This record gives sequence, structure tokens and C-alpha cells, in this order.
Amino acid sequence: RHPFSLTSAPDDDHLSIHIRSLGDWSYHVYDMFHEALRCSNLDLPKVSIDGPYGAASQDHSKYEIILLIGLGIGATPFISVLKDIANGLDKEGCAANHHSANGLRKAYFYWVTREQGSFEWFRDIMKEVSARDSKQGVIEMYNYLTSVYQEGDKRSVLISAIQALHFARHGIDII
Repeated sequence: RHPFSLTSAPDDDHLSIHIRSLGDWSYHVYDMFHEALRCSNLDLPKVSIDGPYGAASQDHSKYEIILLIGLGIGATPFISVLKDIANGLDKEGCAANHHSANGLRKAYFYWVTREQGSFEWFRDIMKEVSARDSKQGVIEMYNYLTSVYQEGDKRSVLISAIQALHFARHGIDII
């Protein structure tokens, strides 16, 4: 299995692929595209795509309210859904009625991950979606980081202290 994530929305005029370089083969693919872009070479490699498959991103436009929950890299399909919703809001210009013409009134996206670096993957896309939805308020995004650096690491001291205080105040044990 290779770490590729397609994050384009169906109506985007481009194809966006996020590649996490984990081995020789994925490093080679990443380097090939990176070099082509660096050299302003418009002769990019040909890419063939088939899909999507599965229920994660199907028929989201048929509902008034949708809830998207992604864990770690499992958030990837929902990035495309969020972009598709933002594209629809742009096209329909529906700021006046606070919902899209296809009936969507609210989209909630929850992303839970253990690694803080994961949020960097789609930071720019999420900022763009948020900016495009600023008037309509259809999309709400919530990001949760479920771990800190190793215990004793200086970067974890403050968050650990705040958690301990919060949980003690509410009578909850830290697991």
C-alpha cells in the first residue's frame, strides 16, 4: 500500500495528490513531480485514476446535515468532500439563505489524530475552505490532537499540566 491521497474535489480544475514519502518507490514518485514543478516543466507525468470507491464520500450532497469524522490519514476522503462543498457554495452564491441549492445546510468535520504534524498535511486546504465558507457558515471544522510528545519532553510539560488541572477540577482521571 502506498501513501497517496487524492484531495481534489470533482469540480476542481486540477488534480491534487498528497504523497507521503515513506520508501524508495514513493520517494521516487514524489521527486519526479517535485522536479517537474521546480523546473516549471509543463510536461508533467500522465496520471490515470479510477474511483472513488466506498461509501465515505458518496452522496453527501443529498443531505441537509452531514457529519464527517476522520481519524489520522482517514480524514483524507473528507478533505475532498469539504472542497466539493466549498466549490458548490462558490457556484451557487447562497450567502443569503445560509444553505446550498442542493439542500445542504450544515457540514461538521471532526479530525482526530495522534500526531501534531498530521495537521500540516491539509492546513492550506482547510484554511482555503474556511475562507470560502466565511459568509455562509455551512462548514464547521474541529481538529483534535489526542497525544503529546513523550512524557518528560519539554514540549509536553505545559499541555500535561493544563490537562492535569482540568481533569482534577472535573474529577476525571488521566488515562
